[in-house]
Amino acid sequence: MKRILLAGAAMASVLVALPMFAAFEAHVVNVTATIENALSVPLEKSGLTFGEVFPQEVTVLPFDINLSSSFVSENNKLANEVNYMIRQKPKCGVPIEDTNPVQYSSYTQVTENQDGTFVCPLVTVQISNPEGGGTHPEQVQSVQLPLLCPYLSKHQTLSQGEVDNIGDGLDGINSFHGLPGVWNEQTTEDTQVNGSLNKNNDTSDTWNIDLHTPCFVGQCAQDWADFVKAENPDADPIVYQAPANQEHQQFGCDLWVEATSIPQIGTSTPQ
Repeated sequence: MKRILLAGAAMASVLVALPMFAAFEAHVVNVTATIENALSVPLEKSGLTFGEVFPQEVTVLPFDINLSSSFVSENNKLANEVNYMIRQKPKCGVPIEDTNPVQYSSYTQVTENQDGTFVCPLVTVQISNPEGGGTHPEQVQSVQLPLLCPYLSKHQTLSQGEVDNIGDGLDGINSFHGLPGVWNEQTTEDTQVNGSLNKNNDTSDTWNIDLHTPCFVGQCAQDWADFVKAENPDADPIVYQAPANQEHQQFGCDLWVEATSIPQIGTSTPQ
């Protein structure tokens, strides 16, 4: 019995002493990092505006994707290249009441459900007080604009001496892709295009965004099918006729430019 009691007392002494040893000495390592974007898209704020267009009209607007000045000037000799992709997603807007055609006070980005569908979010806007004297915040439901994404082709303008390697995504995508009424995350992935920049000899890419304007059901010209097939022989011309009730409406699409990898020199990272 004495042995058991002595062993128990010794164990209690060890348990009491452990916290004292654990807190006896501490060292703090301060860890910081300055995080910069690798890409710069000058038109990110102003966007691309085609304005008023007409059925079967083809309009081209360019936009640039650049390496950021931070990436070009940094001293990391192991990272010269940035791979990126351009994806399309539906565009959401905050409708102004009692406007026909619908006008929008502001625009916002879609959110994604777990099943891969896109939804327009609730947004907070400032509403004028009915009694006057300022505004108050209020949540309103944003709505999806008629979809412009299927009608936008994307092709990179090759610089002098640059080679287009078919199959790497740099050959772009023609208009009349995806389905106008069904656009989800899978469609976004299936219709993405890829690009690559490096600080040695290719710090900027120019992409041409060609809008091939749709016609409206019941109002299409006789050569509508030829217009579609000339751009995408596999497309069904009937599918890409816009609903008649969307005439005069503002269509929209968001282009998402995302860096996918920054491979180190001597490695190969697939895009």
